[in-house]
Amino acid sequence: MRFWRNSLNIHVPITMLELEFDQLVRHAKPVNKFIPIPKYPPVIEDFSFIVTPEFRVGPFIEVISKIHTLIRSVTLLDAYENKRTFRVTYLTPRARSPTSISRLCIRNFWNTPPKNSASPR
Repeated sequence: MRFWRNSLNIHVPITMLELEFDQLVRHAKPVNKFIPIPKYPPVIEDFSFIVTPEFRVGPFIEVISKIHTLIRSVTLLDAYENKRTFRVTYLTPRARSPTSISRLCIRNFWNTPPKNSASPR
């Protein structure tokens, strides 16, 4: 380092840094995709079902989640004896009433062919 300081006529302390860009690129993480804040708040509804002992929550959540693109999340809220309560969160790009969203998703659900035991009978 003294060689550089002397040859460049630098009379103050300096710091040198060497980077290996190949390794930096190899360890770089992809940039997160920007998701804008929704214009309208989410609509949250809770649905309770009486179920059989063979009922499986996972497949049911998968089916409900795929009913419509407005559904953002489905979670099990409560389980008591043979009752299960699910929380469904809808997110829409325009203002809608909770009732219209529910009708839209339920209509879509009943028109979806059964794929497993979690589908309606």
